[in-house]
Amino acid sequence: MPPVPRRHRPWPARIALLLAASATLTHATMPDTPNPDLRPGRHVVDALEHRDLATLEGPDGETVVVPRSWLPEGVREGDVLTTLASHSDAHGARFSIDAAATEARRRALQERRDGLPKAPAGDLEL
Repeated sequence: MPPVPRRHRPWPARIALLLAASATLTHATMPDTPNPDLRPGRHVVDALEHRDLATLEGPDGETVVVPRSWLPEGVREGDVLTTLASHSDAHGARFSIDAAATEARRRALQERRDGLPKAPAGDLEL
């Protein structure tokens, strides 16, 4: 008896379905409220990939997800933020960009990149 053929979706449709499911799961698992451990201090903007949410890295290396509406206008990934109000405030936490700390951090990272060994010049033989 021959095997019963299974119905398969074409590859592009299957991939699109998997991507849609992944996006839904990612959105569903990302909180839309701050982590209760958000403390006053400095945070670095780690990711602005989501339209409504931002990922911040605290001084202890822990990441927290906060609504983008809490961040100042024009914030970019890598900016250093200072907490102006705690998350117990009715409007959530508020942040300001620390321009001097951001510039110092970017300069230090650039110096670190400049210190990496350079690739050899010329053709490589394998």
